[in-house]
Amino acid sequence: MKNRVVVNVALFRTEWDDLQLDVPAGSPGVFYIDNAGKARSEGGELELSVKPLTGLMLFGGLGLLKSEFRSDSLSGGRDVSGNDLPFAPNLTWHAGTEFEQKLCAKYTGFVRLEGVGSGRYYYDASNAESQDNYVLVNTRVGVGSRLWRVETWVNNLFDQDYVPIAFPYQLAQSGYVGENGAPRTVGVSLNRAF
Repeated sequence: MKNRVVVNVALFRTEWDDLQLDVPAGSPGVFYIDNAGKARSEGGELELSVKPLTGLMLFGGLGLLKSEFRSDSLSGGRDVSGNDLPFAPNLTWHAGTEFEQKLCAKYTGFVRLEGVGSGRYYYDASNAESQDNYVLVNTRVGVGSRLWRVETWVNNLFDQDYVPIAFPYQLAQSGYVGENGAPRTVGVSLNRAF
């Protein structure tokens, strides 16, 4: 069995001199693009895939990130030096397993279970409001052949509440308006290769 263990590692560092951001213009829902100043983002990612037995795969990944505005950075006229960049969690991860079993000469069945997690991140440069840590669990069960595959799936199995994106909005009670993440979603997919 080839590729029993696959490891991918990436390290990065990005420096901005004139980072551009959408900044509230003072009227509800109106924004303008502004140069916020200097920022730095650095981190790394690790992905691992292991096949300990025929038909069984274990996989996972971890991302670490440190991102912040540097000194003398402004957003909407306010000093944001030292604040985290918006929508940049310090930690992301995923882990799961997939098992495939030959059912007969032409057909293979499979089961997949995975978790995807995100650390806390802020919605804008002020760092006034944030999305806390959350974990989504997804699963798939199906059968297929070389040419087609049918599967049933459930995303966000435990119906986790989260708000992946939000923006400042003066008329909202919290001062922000956001979009809820997708709730538990169930579906069936049919794929055909040509």
